[in-house]
Amino acid sequence: MMKLLTTGSAKGKEQAAATLWNMCVHTENQVRMYRDGIVPPLLELLKHEDASSNAKEYAAGAFRSMSTAVENRVPLFKD
Repeated sequence: MMKLLTTGSAKGKEQAAATLWNMCVHTENQVRMYRDGIVPPLLELLKHEDASSNAKEYAAGAFRSMSTAVENRVPLFKD
């Protein structure tokens, strides 16, 4: 998923962000994604001028969901 988020087409990045957001329903996934380094690629997607509004919405949703995991709160906001 991370590779698609960083090197995929615009549609691929959008779909990857949507999938990550959906996976964030479970706390275990939120913590795992943070530990696996998903924050920098999501930030890049949010900053990318050519990213669709849907892709940015999905990336922001994933961040919001990850922030609900107690284990991620301090580290997520330090990054």
